[in-house]
Amino acid sequence: MDFAAASQMTAVELSQYRFHASTRTEGLTTAHGIRFRMTDGEPPAHLGMIFGQFTGVMPCSVVEYNFAVPLGTGLLQDQVIRQQLLRFDNKIGAAA
Repeated sequence: MDFAAASQMTAVELSQYRFHASTRTEGLTTAHGIRFRMTDGEPPAHLGMIFGQFTGVMPCSVVEYNFAVPLGTGLLQDQVIRQQLLRFDNKIGAAA
């Protein structure tokens, strides 16, 4: 399944930024795990970055990503996503 429900919009200016988050996984069974996506909140094709890949068992970890906001981007949307695989073993599972 594709997942992109958790998101946040932030007003930004032309500058350098650092994305900072904490993440933890417990028995996440899939080749594509949890990732982060940042897009321009108004014209999404103007800015698009996907980073991270969190699967299996991973203790609480800090995720940091440095990036530049281009001219013309005033609203940034960041999301927690999971992209669907087009394979038979694409089902996601986790420990309870």
